Amino acid sequence: MQVTRGALLVRLDDKDPVLLRVKAVRYAPVPYAEVEPAGGGRRSTVLLAEVEREFRVEPGVLAIDG
Repeated sequence: MQVTRGALLVRLDDKDPVLLRVKAVRYAPVPYAEVEPAGGGRRSTVLLAEVEREFRVEPGVLAIDG
């Protein structure tokens, strides 16, 4: 999966889908993405390996700067 800035990621948990917007992708010192909830909120980091394992890119949503 290609993770890019602006992508909307979806992770299904026990209750409701979790929507995260990718704000940045970094490759050093380890590959990770900076994400925040789609409606706004606190930014956090997620390893790209975890993104690829537990998330999917929301179909029909274009990656945008922002």
